[in-house]
Amino acid sequence: MKNIKTHSGLLIHKEQTRRVRLHETPSAWRHTRRECYSKTTGRRCGSPDSLSRLILSSIQAIE
Repeated sequence: MKNIKTHSGLLIHKEQTRRVRLHETPSAWRHTRRECYSKTTGRRCGSPDSLSRLILSSIQAIE
């Protein structure tokens, strides 16, 4: 079953910034099945050395 994307936000990965669609879980924002980002810090979950960050102030609801 596919999760419906309800929000969008800016994702910084290495040297590029892109707008991605997200859905919300109790503790994280999910981009894909394997990529989730912490709601409190914006860092990628399960990968402490990763350079990927979600800019929390950029998250907006999709209308």
